[in-house]
Amino acid sequence: MKANIGCGQDYWGDIRIDKNPTIASNLQYDLEAGIPLDSESVDEIRLWAMLEHTPNPGKLLSECHRVLKKGGKIDLLTDYAGFIGQYLFHNMEHNKRLKNYYLNHNELFENDGHYALYIPSHLKLLMKDFKIEKTYYQYSRRGKMIQLILKCLPFKMGAVNIGVVAVKR
Repeated sequence: MKANIGCGQDYWGDIRIDKNPTIASNLQYDLEAGIPLDSESVDEIRLWAMLEHTPNPGKLLSECHRVLKKGGKIDLLTDYAGFIGQYLFHNMEHNKRLKNYYLNHNELFENDGHYALYIPSHLKLLMKDFKIEKTYYQYSRRGKMIQLILKCLPFKMGAVNIGVVAVKR
């Protein structure tokens, strides 16, 4: 069985769980309370664009570990803190949030929904119970020339997202 946790509009997987009903979800559940699946019942999990919206990512990854069968895979994709756009473009969600924080001394945008941005060492620490097979980066889907320029930046600074494929030990 394949589970898509926080599926949004993505039809991948047999079980597609989201907090809110979407056109793709077939199970509505608040993931803060855990994952409503039996232990060691899932072969593969997709966790895309979800971790940054989670107030307790350690708990969510623990739940993913619980429901995965031994040798099961997790494919996690999240916002990359090293993306140069986070620092250059003030209209990006995360920058609006930071600007508001400094201007209003602790008041964050309520509608942002992002709790954190990640770099490889963060994901390695959060996924200590998994064996990481690969780390990958996703670049902007804009024109080929822009993609080429972004890929030439040092330290993967042109990558918008960072992903990890890992296996339950």
